[in-house]
Amino acid sequence: MAEKKLLMDEYVRSAPAQALKNIENSYVLTKQIADIYIEGKYTSVCIVASGSSRNGTEAAVDFMRRYMGVSVEVMTPFTFTHYNNDLVKDNFIVVVSQSGASTNSIDALKKIKEMGKTAIGITANLENDFKDYADIEIDYGVVEEKEPYVTKGVTLLALFFMLFALEAGKRTGHIIEEKYEEEKRQLKEAFKVYEKVLAVLPDFIDTHIKELSSLQRMFLCAAGGAYGAVCEGALKASELLKILAVP
Repeated sequence: MAEKKLLMDEYVRSAPAQALKNIENSYVLTKQIADIYIEGKYTSVCIVASGSSRNGTEAAVDFMRRYMGVSVEVMTPFTFTHYNNDLVKDNFIVVVSQSGASTNSIDALKKIKEMGKTAIGITANLENDFKDYADIEIDYGVVEEKEPYVTKGVTLLALFFMLFALEAGKRTGHIIEEKYEEEKRQLKEAFKVYEKVLAVLPDFIDTHIKELSSLQRMFLCAAGGAYGAVCEGALKASELLKILAVP
């Protein structure tokens, strides 16, 4: 009998190839969002996202601040819609939903319209509910992910915001061409390392299967951009292993 393949595993393994394509195509991939940001002459960014979308965004925030030279904040849709939208009313605001169907994110798009601003939705699925509520929909370059426990989408969302930061930073003069090219090279190297980690992961799991399968709780620790990764790790551990996992 053929070995059964996990769809989630396939998506994890396909992420590096798509990421490298997105890095090569970064200007075209991010042109729409960069054009809007630059034309608006914004000096601060607010990204409205929750769950895995928030975690992917969190992984990119420090990078964005560094290479755009502006304040970047992440806010949950509920907090934005019902509490703190007045604090970011002058920001460049975008709403993220990988599925394009999250009701809390749709509420945030509605709120942005009420504020008299352009509702920008970033999604992996342009044909879902977002199209009925966003003034502008932007595809961040996943291509396809049907697994509900998103994996590839989180990685590529973080990359999308990093590429947006580099393109906007170069076009506004915050970074020079040499720095732009070097950071893109570093991003490519990161995905080569990603593939090396994937290659040794099965042996690591086999070696530590007893410990991994008997966990009752997890604490995942990191700082900076890596904090977004441990937030996603904690979410996946809670969803799939059904244990308490705290980032």
